[in-house]
Amino acid sequence: MNELCTVPSTAPSNSARKRRWDDSDGNPSPVVTTLPVSQITTSPATSLSQINSESEFEKAKALIRAKAAALLGGAPIIDTEEEKKRAKAIEEQKMMNSIYEKVIQQQVLLAMEASKTRESNKPKYEYDSDEETEGGTWEHKKRHQEMMKTLEWARDLTENAKGKHHLSDFLPPEELEKFLEKVKAVKEGREADFSDYAKYKIQEDNIGFKMLQKAGWKEGEGLGSKGDGIVQPINKGKVSFDQSGIGVEKVHEVQQDDDDFEVYRKRMMLAYKFRPNPLNNPRRPYYS
Repeated sequence: MNELCTVPSTAPSNSARKRRWDDSDGNPSPVVTTLPVSQITTSPATSLSQINSESEFEKAKALIRAKAAALLGGAPIIDTEEEKKRAKAIEEQKMMNSIYEKVIQQQVLLAMEASKTRESNKPKYEYDSDEETEGGTWEHKKRHQEMMKTLEWARDLTENAKGKHHLSDFLPPEELEKFLEKVKAVKEGREADFSDYAKYKIQEDNIGFKMLQKAGWKEGEGLGSKGDGIVQPINKGKVSFDQSGIGVEKVHEVQQDDDDFEVYRKRMMLAYKFRPNPLNNPRRPYYS
């Protein structure tokens, strides 16, 4: 049994008459006719495009699901053989990384345990013994540590002393300049100026000096808007190479009552410290 559907028809009707009180514009009213569904046809191109769009949409949904699962750490939905190989390679790489991290952690733990064992077996107090001579005695070990600290310095002293003979020739120029400044300061009764900027003090031709002058600063005044800041730049701290204790008097220091002979003798004491040292022997303070 054929189903019927309604299709509007605009065919004119002869029986329809216009009445004088009718408000219509004279157009005939549409007539509804019925046609079988079998006679209604659709375009094959339209149906094919709908099928293609649905298949593309399904592929896009599958790809989105696979990427979302991969980002969340789950097992992605894999369609192609290439994606399967790629996923397998990623899983193998993750497994190798985890194994490598476990091996590294085990090595670190073993190294920590070995260091703890060595520390526990190490004696609390060391002393010189005639029985334990492996690696040298206690004095040898102490001397070895001292030599390692002065290795570079001894090499530099030996290289710089080539072609020199007199003891005063070994004294570096900067050390000689400091010594002469100390002698002059002691004779004048003032503190010696060993500041880093004493030799390379900036003058009026310096750009920073000019900028400070434009800001209202004058030489000898403190920094700041009120002039209550520091006057002298901050100097480096003193470095001591000798292991002297508190209260030890240094006989090589220049005194105010020293004559020329004493000044020369103390100058040679200082130069003795910078003599060549090819065997990296210990540098002890020179005392007369």
